Amino acid sequence: MNTDDPSVLERVMACLAAQLKLQTVRAMLEGRRIKKVEFTNEIHTVGILLHLDNKEEVVVSMAELSLTMLLRDPDIGRQEQYLYEKTLYRPMKRRRQKKGTNSDAKET
Repeated sequence: MNTDDPSVLERVMACLAAQLKLQTVRAMLEGRRIKKVEFTNEIHTVGILLHLDNKEEVVVSMAELSLTMLLRDPDIGRQEQYLYEKTLYRPMKRRRQKKGTNSDAKET
């Protein structure tokens, strides 16, 4: 089964079992207020964790918060690259040598 084919999801959404599942989600969300919003790292997207007034939590995703879409923003892309380079190329600390020693000197 090709899950990249949008017609598959259309057929799933037309199923009675899927309709019942969607109705359950609708009942859980309608009439509720969002008390708190958190963001989570879901590897390929920023997840949105909604805390509702009935103590339920819901994870939501938005296309514009996918990693691909975020990196298309020039400011975000540039800043991410800067942070990457900053963590990758940390300057190495030099070891202090004790006075009177020369690490290059050969013993005779």
